[in-house]
Amino acid sequence: MEAVDAIGVSKIYQGKVSNAREAATEDSFEMAVTKVVSEIVPPDVLASNFDAVNRLILSKTESFVQGFQVLAEAQDSTHLRIMTRVRVDHNAIQDALRAGGALAAQADLPVLLFLVNEKEFGQQTPRHWWGKAVSQNLTPYSETVMARGLAEKGFPSVDGRDSIRAMVSEPQFDPERFDLTSAMRLAKNAQAQVVIFGEVSAENATAIPGTDMASYEASVTIQAVNADTGERIATSSQVASVVSDNDQNGSRDAIAKASAQAAQELAIGLAAAYQTQPQGPVTLEIKVSGISPLANFVAFRNALKSDTEGVTRVLPKGMTDREALLMVEYKGMPQKLARDLTLKAFDRFSVHVSYIGESQMDLQLIPKDPEPAPTPGILEELPGN
Repeated sequence: MEAVDAIGVSKIYQGKVSNAREAATEDSFEMAVTKVVSEIVPPDVLASNFDAVNRLILSKTESFVQGFQVLAEAQDSTHLRIMTRVRVDHNAIQDALRAGGALAAQADLPVLLFLVNEKEFGQQTPRHWWGKAVSQNLTPYSETVMARGLAEKGFPSVDGRDSIRAMVSEPQFDPERFDLTSAMRLAKNAQAQVVIFGEVSAENATAIPGTDMASYEASVTIQAVNADTGERIATSSQVASVVSDNDQNGSRDAIAKASAQAAQELAIGLAAAYQTQPQGPVTLEIKVSGISPLANFVAFRNALKSDTEGVTRVLPKGMTDREALLMVEYKGMPQKLARDLTLKAFDRFSVHVSYIGESQMDLQLIPKDPEPAPTPGILEELPGN
């Protein structure tokens, strides 16, 4: 039980103060319950699951109020305001959110270990915190941003520096060839269940004519892997650009932007893997943008209909030259469908999910550029590469 102070307000109609007092009291209940919900659910998660939160909690706030005390009351010629101390059932709200799929159970969420090679603009070689001399101070900027973004969605992370010291003294340890097996072993030593690792770089800086500014571009290629089985849970490839008059600031801001986007996409895959599946099918309205060339959309729709686990029906709802609407019946969590779609290997395009709600999903088909030559590193060791 949690005691929450809240202020409710109501307009006074036709001089009926008692009615206004009752309405203001109910308004204070809603304010108190909303405050507790905002404490339980991170802002990004609340925004992406707002339909479910509204249905499960906000539309019936009185169900979670166990009692109240009036602290103060004031009125003017048109409105009455009341201050109450409301006893809100915190556990009941949390249980309802979990049961409705709007919040993953914290005990079920994995602990993450980040292993990222990062190269800022102007640096000759990538930096990382592991090696023969374990750095206590060096933490790639991208790791900090991604860890913060995933922590906001409920995924904790652990520092692996202490655990790696036992591995550094081994003759076969090679920090420049830190493969999947080494990463999984380090994660287990650090009591992490998922390894987040990959490559981050900010290499391009294009001067803007007539100014002292330049455009900086960063790229992130990151993967989440089960530390016990080696199974790839989620992937993200992001590119972001910013404008700055300073090399270091521009480089780091671009890295932060791309890393935040990657964290959002990884969170979708991680949530899909660790949240409880609903019992029956759900109907999703999927908005697909980037449908030109039309052959890309046709390939996506065919894969959705015939080669996507859990999809039982796909119906067209509308289409323009820029986007299409599909009604999809799906057995499972929308987050898992999003994860499966982003992991599908299409020849000419990739799928990027920008929004997931209780009954809606927005995604974009992004045409692929010609594939660059492979870069040596730990990503080569992943299954499927």
